[in-house]
Amino acid sequence: MNLRNEMYRFLLPIRRKIASLVLKAVLLEYRHDGKMPLLKIQLEKDEVRDNVEMLQPYGMASWPAKGAEVLPVFLGGIRDHGVAVIVDVSGTRLKLTAEGDVAIYRDTGEKVYLSSGKILVETTGEVHVKSPTIKLGDATLFNTLMTKIAMDAYNEHTHSVSVDPTTHVGMTGIPMTLMTEAAHCTKKTTAG
Repeated sequence: MNLRNEMYRFLLPIRRKIASLVLKAVLLEYRHDGKMPLLKIQLEKDEVRDNVEMLQPYGMASWPAKGAEVLPVFLGGIRDHGVAVIVDVSGTRLKLTAEGDVAIYRDTGEKVYLSSGKILVETTGEVHVKSPTIKLGDATLFNTLMTKIAMDAYNEHTHSVSVDPTTHVGMTGIPMTLMTEAAHCTKKTTAG
């Protein structure tokens, strides 16, 4: 017998185990019934695996769309227990513009983009902030944001003035020039 052939025959089962540790797959179904999301994935040659756990980084959560690419790891090369370590939709990857940039995004265009000294929030819909208090930088920033409440307060305010000779107190009327969103705000300075 040839030593090379014997080594090949001896190592073939080990080689197959190693080759089956990590494979590329396609997402068929996503479920989140318990503590960890579970995936149904299709491996090569129409092999389907169900209940593959989807690991996600702490503080992050995603619900990937069907057809996403999955990189499952099969512990010990046994395909009965897979763990998805990466799930990605390659056609929707966001292009980062500088080293160190980070982004959270989805396939419909919404994103939160962090770059050096700047955070960009972009959406075609609304942005909701749920908080009892919102602080926006230093006091000068407040002067650039105008809400309907602030405009109404300005438009309806009056001042105490000395007009009555006996009491020396009186009230002015409302301002002669009222604030309006069209005249006093831009998309960049409107809040609320």
